[in-house]
Amino acid sequence: MNRPPLDRCTDGLPLPPGDDLDSVGPFVIRCVYALPRDGTDRRLGEDGTISRSLSAMQAWFAAQTGARLRFADEPVRTVRLPETDARIADRGSYVRDRIERLSRRQGFHEPRTLYAVWYDGSSTISCGGGAWPPELRGRVAALYLQGAYDDVVCAEDRFSPDGVAPEINEFKMLHEILHTMGFVPPGAPHHTRAGHVGDNHNDLMYAGDPPWNPSVIDPYHQDYFRTGRTDIPDLARSSFLDPLPAGAEPPPVW
Repeated sequence: MNRPPLDRCTDGLPLPPGDDLDSVGPFVIRCVYALPRDGTDRRLGEDGTISRSLSAMQAWFAAQTGARLRFADEPVRTVRLPETDARIADRGSYVRDRIERLSRRQGFHEPRTLYAVWYDGSSTISCGGGAWPPELRGRVAALYLQGAYDDVVCAEDRFSPDGVAPEINEFKMLHEILHTMGFVPPGAPHHTRAGHVGDNHNDLMYAGDPPWNPSVIDPYHQDYFRTGRTDIPDLARSSFLDPLPAGAEPPPVW
């Protein structure tokens, strides 16, 4: 699956300062099921869909990296945003940014927190979006579950049925989470298209031709995981890993 360019912020509200280093506590990822004001609540945060998705993501990620992501041990939060689906979709390439702005206004701005948001609304641009610090600051990685563009219908993408085997929605969310953590950095040798790699269509962070078919995380350790480089961010040093690695680093500008 080819992905369009990342969202960019245009709505003019200041982003939060990078004050997380002054906060106390671990870096965590919190799961949110978000609805537009007029959206149908399919109760994905309550019926086990997102919980199974999280379990499958963690199992696959651990098999690839030897670590787990620091998802908060808490129920999935559900929030209804104060704008209609059409109004949010009208943001075009900036749906993710609008979701972040609206959710912040409803209290989703805890320090040292990345929000994984399953937005049960539409987009005419893509099936998801992430921040990409430092170029694009933000704390929300989002899937647009009702998105549709070109010949892609995002609602047809599957969730893990059993919490073990990942489907495309698990890979999509991991992809956007890693973007929001700052990957792939511009200094990576195969960096392309604002936060992706272009050399391996099986890489979780790939974009280009042929279509995306995710199954591995930086398998040759050249771009963003166990690269041995200290001049660019490395997933192996991320503060969002459990167990916490030595010399753990937050995302840029956090």
